[in-house]
Amino acid sequence: DEYLQRFPEQAGVVVGVFARDAKTLFSSEATVAIQAGMAPEVANFRLIKEIGRGGMGVVWLAEQDEPVKRRVALKLIRSELPANDVLARFEAEKQALAMMDHPNIARVLDAGTTDDGRPYFVMELVDGVPITQYCDDHKLSVDERLKLFVSVCKAVQHAHQKGIVHRDLKPS
Repeated sequence: DEYLQRFPEQAGVVVGVFARDAKTLFSSEATVAIQAGMAPEVANFRLIKEIGRGGMGVVWLAEQDEPVKRRVALKLIRSELPANDVLARFEAEKQALAMMDHPNIARVLDAGTTDDGRPYFVMELVDGVPITQYCDDHKLSVDERLKLFVSVCKAVQHAHQKGIVHRDLKPS
């Protein structure tokens, strides 16, 4: 934590190195927080479970109550990272996603700030499994896997055309 506070630009590397152990730790922390009624409160959303964690934020499976009832992915900035540069990067990520208009990129649906001042944004929930697992589960041929890969490449190309470089794509 101290290292991440001093060098927030290295968060992706640190999280990537410790991802396997951290995922277990973070998931159990989130479960304990929800069970204890300590999950962050976000107006019009009920946080159900943590589904991802990165250098700046935590992504939650959430249920929106109003104006429509639906399941969404809600990214909330981590409370232990209040530095201005982190806030600026979080805002830039939100704006970059909001510019995307591609069928293979989750759309931003809403954004705001919690009562305790933590920014968040809400995206379409893309429910599924890692692409490698999908390919194995469906016994896709090499040609079918390549077609799927091309669709991923087109989404990445769309982001690149908007001036966005992901910098955290994972093989799966």
